[in-house]
Amino acid sequence: EFYGSVTKMATQASCDITRLKETFDQFDQDGSGFIDEEEFANVVSSLTDCTHEGFSDPDMQKKIFESVDRSGDGKVDFTEFCVWFLAHLLGDVFQLRTEGL
Repeated sequence: EFYGSVTKMATQASCDITRLKETFDQFDQDGSGFIDEEEFANVVSSLTDCTHEGFSDPDMQKKIFESVDRSGDGKVDFTEFCVWFLAHLLGDVFQLRTEGL
């Protein structure tokens, strides 16, 4: 039973990574294997509430990009994207759960 549970969790994780990679590839418009600052602006506007105050401010967009680009190389790789995406997603889930308390 334990082995079955672990196998199920591993399969689910693999599917989730595949979906994350597909999402990443959609936003990597030039196929470089990275998301540049302009592409990242499209990511954020597609995945978040674009009406959020300050998002349209170029300085705010740059700060968000720089916080995701942990290596500081001017581009977001798949790992950096996953860290940001999962943190953002989990943050939203946590916020939704705590709002009802």
